[in-house]
Amino acid sequence: MSNLKNILKKITDLNLKDKRSEALLLVNRSLKKHPYSKKLKLKKAFLLYHIAIEPKKYNLNNDQENKMINESIDIYKKSINNKNKKDNLSSRMYLAQIYAILGNKDAVKIGLVNYKENSNTLTANRLMDIYYRLGDLENAKKYLEIFIGKAREEKVSDIMLNVEASLRYKQFGMLKESKKYSKKISESKVENEQDKNILKFYKNA
Repeated sequence: MSNLKNILKKITDLNLKDKRSEALLLVNRSLKKHPYSKKLKLKKAFLLYHIAIEPKKYNLNNDQENKMINESIDIYKKSINNKNKKDNLSSRMYLAQIYAILGNKDAVKIGLVNYKENSNTLTANRLMDIYYRLGDLENAKKYLEIFIGKAREEKVSDIMLNVEASLRYKQFGMLKESKKYSKKISESKVENEQDKNILKFYKNA
């Protein structure tokens, strides 16, 4: 494994351990040696964004928070111009999420492009979240239903589907629907470690 691959893996591991400040320091050090690495830049954008949305946890003032958000946006915008379709989709999804959090309706335009180009559970779920964050509950419900349909088509695990549907319907104030999927969770088979982690998340939600 190359040195850069080792670095990227370590950054991912630190993020999973919720050591994002440490991960960001490693990214910044590594960018001095690999200034043209798009993967490092995208890792930096991801970390900046996720640190900035938790200002109290990371002791950020408003100026620091805004600077990190803007730098993250700038990295994602620039990365969309590259030829890697996978990176483009990932960058657009994170950019749309940031815009939605900021109340910027351009998030919908980006989310719709993502869904049109890649009509699947992931893009449907992200578009649902965008509409919800922007206060458009009608379209949020619409894309939740689309997500559920896509999840069945793609044979997503029952645990993942039922947990997401239950939590989202609860979030939308549709308690009857939420309880219906909540009941299905107890009847669903745990197929792998990911299902176990999803159930753990659900119980703590």
